[in-house]
Amino acid sequence: GGDAFALTDMPQGAGGPTRAPDGKSILFASSSNPEDRAKAAEKKKEKKPEYAAAEEEHESDVHVITRAVYRDNDEGFRDPKRPQHLWVIAAPLSAGEKPEPKQLTSGRFDEGNAFWSKDGAQIYFTSEHVDEPYYELPKTELYVLPAQGGEEKLLRTIPMGPGPFVLTPARKSVPFLASSSRPVKS
Repeated sequence: GGDAFALTDMPQGAGGPTRAPDGKSILFASSSNPEDRAKAAEKKKEKKPEYAAAEEEHESDVHVITRAVYRDNDEGFRDPKRPQHLWVIAAPLSAGEKPEPKQLTSGRFDEGNAFWSKDGAQIYFTSEHVDEPYYELPKTELYVLPAQGGEEKLLRTIPMGPGPFVLTPARKSVPFLASSSRPVKS
């Protein structure tokens, strides 16, 4: 129980939180990039009146469309310059603690469906390293990464678009839900 408090202040938001098995860390996804975070930190330091900051930092609303799929669920434009990456943060014990999030993945592709290994030493996640995947049949690439960060390793390419993953207690398989995409149905 108790009052809720914010764990992060990521400029582009944060989602999909998953607590580590030992409860000391929280894994989450965000499309914030270093430039977004630097701007947000600078804005906090300056503490200008809101109207002055809005005038200085006007961002153009012009969109240059270079991909066939450029909108997301009628919610807005997709931004290929801001892929979703995985971050980890120490789990704070009180509202006064403000731990700094650490970015675990980077690059130009989104990562998601992340989950911890049972011992908390590794993080499994999915990605698809294709610039415009909507021209291909659904597939998902399953990766593993050390929980402290480092080199990610491709474990398997799954020839369908699976849903949420879990790791079996024996750590020998990863069950999931999916629909077959082969053979292609008209």
